[in-house]
Amino acid sequence: MDLKDLSKDATQFTKEFNDRFAKGLNFDDKQDFEDVQRGFVARLPEDAVKGKDGHVVWALDAYDFQNVGEPCPDTVNPSLWRQSQINHVHGLFKVTDRIYQVRGMDMSNLTIIEGDTGVILIDPLCSGETAEASLNLYFDQCGKKEIRAILITHSHIDHYAGIEWLISEDDVKSGRVQVIVPENFVFEVESENAFVGTAMSRRAIYQYGSLLPKGPKSQVDVGLGKCSTSGGSITLLPPSKEIKEKYEKHTIDGIEIEFVLTPGAEAPVEFVMFFPQFNVLQAAEEVTHTLHNVLTLRGAQVRDTRLWWKIIDGMLDRWGEKTEIICASHHWPTFGHDRCEEILTVQRDMYKYMHDQCVRMINHGLNMVEIAEEFEYPPVFQKYWHMRGYYGSTNHDCKAVYQRYLGWYDANPSNLHTYPPEIGAPKYVDMMGGADAMLQKLQGYFEQGDYRWVAEVGKHLVFADPTNQKAANLLADAYEQLAYQCENGTWRNAYLSGATELRIAPTGKKLAIKTGTDSPATIHVMSDDMFYDFMTCRLNGPKSWQDYLVFNINHTNSGTNAGLMLRNGVLLFNIGKLFDNPDATLSLDRDLLTLLVLGKADFDKELAAGNIKVDGDAEKFKKLLGYIDIMTIDFNIVLP
Repeated sequence: MDLKDLSKDATQFTKEFNDRFAKGLNFDDKQDFEDVQRGFVARLPEDAVKGKDGHVVWALDAYDFQNVGEPCPDTVNPSLWRQSQINHVHGLFKVTDRIYQVRGMDMSNLTIIEGDTGVILIDPLCSGETAEASLNLYFDQCGKKEIRAILITHSHIDHYAGIEWLISEDDVKSGRVQVIVPENFVFEVESENAFVGTAMSRRAIYQYGSLLPKGPKSQVDVGLGKCSTSGGSITLLPPSKEIKEKYEKHTIDGIEIEFVLTPGAEAPVEFVMFFPQFNVLQAAEEVTHTLHNVLTLRGAQVRDTRLWWKIIDGMLDRWGEKTEIICASHHWPTFGHDRCEEILTVQRDMYKYMHDQCVRMINHGLNMVEIAEEFEYPPVFQKYWHMRGYYGSTNHDCKAVYQRYLGWYDANPSNLHTYPPEIGAPKYVDMMGGADAMLQKLQGYFEQGDYRWVAEVGKHLVFADPTNQKAANLLADAYEQLAYQCENGTWRNAYLSGATELRIAPTGKKLAIKTGTDSPATIHVMSDDMFYDFMTCRLNGPKSWQDYLVFNINHTNSGTNAGLMLRNGVLLFNIGKLFDNPDATLSLDRDLLTLLVLGKADFDKELAAGNIKVDGDAEKFKKLLGYIDIMTIDFNIVLP
């Protein structure tokens, strides 16, 4: 099935919406188009970056339909079209003397600093394949050099996951390459990508539209950059150094770097850097060419706009007078002192305005939906392209400010104990006169162009009867038109992903990637304490209520050990403390234990091969493994 065949045209309402939207935009401002091309050196000669098995990880030509100069189609918001065209400019770029970036080869940028004897890399992208291809592009043009250090700005997967295709764990352990991260980096990586990695990976499919076709009626951008056509290799290595103080200065391979920790804004742990030799500010993701997420649609810890504006203000105070170039971990650089000060100043003011006005409206008694609907920026902000909501949106960011302070409950008692969708939906349908009457009324709202109402109410029809394909198709049609009107890339992708899944439901086909972010390579870097937190939160408590089991585990790779006790449906653990009289004592590599927990290895086969040694009752440990849920990322979202 070709998913492109499922797409429909823009309705007249959507065409008129996008035409009106375009009239409020200053398309005469071409500065970003000039900046994104500045310093171009070369682009990758191949059409695609492929994995070792030949599958396409990154298709460089997949977005050629939106090359600069191509007119905006009716099915894309004109502001998002502009952003997507700029994001499609890809290749190796010289930022300034001794600083290069590879952009458009992944959602994030690889920044390369030429030291006295080698190179320093910043943020090794989202997969090993794209990281390797990006670095090789630089080597081909500028000569091969030794990697002296890799600096990872923060804990999101698109800033570290390619690392092991560039260096090895031995490189780090031997000291040949420094891997420098913000304090608590590993914990936050594991918390986000392993503990809840299955759910986040599934939700990310919607946010990024990563499995949708690329085209004017489908995925065009994510606002922050492009998104891969298929999953690449996710890797992680133990860091060699953490930045722990608020401000630290280090010299690496002759390059002086000033680090400032910025936790709690764009990521739970993050740092920005200033290079005084070049007057270049590397702003990580604290300042980019978009309104950022205060809470990302894939799910994460909610961010703090109160801290965010203060962080940018601190960057202005410390480096504002010196900064000539801002290059971040996404998008294109900003050149010139005055323009650098302007983007810092405006974004600082923007985050503070959002915080203060949301808090003001909270104290007037508005709930998160009301705040998001009422909030608007001052007219002065509207002229700045970098203020527009391509990745974060004003609407969901305002809701996130509310959530940070007051949580999910809006104080209306009717929202304390609502029915889950599968139970509540049939009651809604019954109250509205039955499925046929409800579908007829919703069709009328669709024909009037009220797609928001069709989406809000139509979901009840689908959850009441997932076999009602007429209802699913109407809901999909509404999602699609809402997508075509979205300035925000992630909203567009979410709507289109939902529409596609509703339309293909009768075929039994599902859009799902092979693995989540909780990969063995990610789990390998966990401390024992983190690993057993990860393992034990996958225990199916109700299945194990009646059992009492005790085990000791010896990790043959590290020489560490742990005691495990199952009781009351809870799997307790003690690192470095063994129990007396266990049901069994097991000796095995912790990476093998990871594979057993993930359901990627067979206990009996590994035992027979001698990879597991057991003193005691092996069957009882197999019983415990049977209580560990195997997570898959193909669970339903728009269907019950």
